[in-house]
Amino acid sequence: MNQTTAKGKQNMSKIDVSYSYWGHKRAWRVRAWQAPPAGRDFGRILSEEFKRTEAAAKKAAERLAAQYGVTANRI
Repeated sequence: MNQTTAKGKQNMSKIDVSYSYWGHKRAWRVRAWQAPPAGRDFGRILSEEFKRTEAAAKKAAERLAAQYGVTANRI
């Protein structure tokens, strides 16, 4: 069951947006991830993309973070 606010939007408080370097792919991964609800073991990947440079990854992460109303983290 999705939690909703008074306006009917989905509650985005359990969403994490991060970007990190993947050496084996020689690329930066940008990911938006939703934590699992209580009683579940696995979360859900909302978006995942790879960028060639850190600047491009940071820009994509900030765009995703703005979309979900959270802050982007560099890991």
